[in-house]
Amino acid sequence: MPWTGAPLAAKLRFLPLLLTFPVLVACASIASPDGWVSPKVDGDTVYVSLDDGEISALELESLDEIWTFPADDETRCPGSDNGLDLEGIYGAPAIGDSTVYIGAYDGTVYAMSRDEGECLWTFDTDDPVIAGPVLDGDRLIAGSTDGNLYVLDAESGDELDRLDTGSVGSTPLLTEDGQLYVATEDGRLWNLAADSLDSEWDAPFEVNAGLLTPPVLTAEETVVVGGIGATLYGVDTALGDERWAFEAKNWFWGEPAVTDAGGSEIIVATNLDGRIYGVDAGTGEEVWPSIDTREPIRGGVAVDESGTAVVANNEGLVFLIDAATGEVVEEVDLKEGVYASPIIHEGNAIIVSRSHDIFRVDLETGRVVTGSVE
Repeated sequence: MPWTGAPLAAKLRFLPLLLTFPVLVACASIASPDGWVSPKVDGDTVYVSLDDGEISALELESLDEIWTFPADDETRCPGSDNGLDLEGIYGAPAIGDSTVYIGAYDGTVYAMSRDEGECLWTFDTDDPVIAGPVLDGDRLIAGSTDGNLYVLDAESGDELDRLDTGSVGSTPLLTEDGQLYVATEDGRLWNLAADSLDSEWDAPFEVNAGLLTPPVLTAEETVVVGGIGATLYGVDTALGDERWAFEAKNWFWGEPAVTDAGGSEIIVATNLDGRIYGVDAGTGEEVWPSIDTREPIRGGVAVDESGTAVVANNEGLVFLIDAATGEVVEEVDLKEGVYASPIIHEGNAIIVSRSHDIFRVDLETGRVVTGSVE
């Protein structure tokens, strides 16, 4: 399980849920990080993790490899004579002007040059880094399952600050006005000032089960997060109080998406019960009947400007959905398992499979273009 390094209290909190059959099946099927990470596009480059413990930069159109890190068994980082074994990458990279940053299951944050993938610096934590890092100007924010949120100098990797938040298993949300929302595997949601790590609430929002989804923000001054307790929560951004709770039958794991399609704000969320839910952002009430995809869904949701939501279930069935009505506009079978969340770029959904293929799905036609990367 990806949270094996979580504090003992968090593990014990998970135990009753881990004893249920559907959850055990879900855990067994997604224990490997292979194909776990969502692609990230910046300019004419797409950054993907197609093999355990590797990150690659590819030319977006041709999918030709620019570089892969680590390049081979001889790859070294400054200050180390040992070869690299990242073990696995779970969170998407952060992309700076000249640097790419990742966290790895070996407990290390890595910085590499954007042009060549050369290792620039490393920062070691005391446990696996599952969450993706977040770049805040000249500072990098990275959470670890050792229970700390770290602030690093983005150029040197030197530690500038840290906060004992509890085990961080999902990428924090950094807003334009400098608010940092951090969900933890021991069931807490923090609202922090990114520049100081001071809490904006009297206490973190807290529930009795781990929070796994990356937080998302709505226009209704609500931050949305879900997790192991099979509940999606809407939390008041000002006070940290619960505004609403929406129940499903299994874990919320993939990142929800927020859209104002149809004139009202709707949260589209996936669940390991295999369903896609449409939830009113203001009330937490279901706005259209849930969509049964027939298989668990580890990945999250991407929504384009027109309100088309894209979801891929674990078996590679892709659903294009009108987020305003819940109508399935197109269903596409990639015939390859998918655990990573899709992203949308220039009218296409970009989806990475567990078989090292990258798919482009045209959102208007459903046409699929595949690129295999070896």
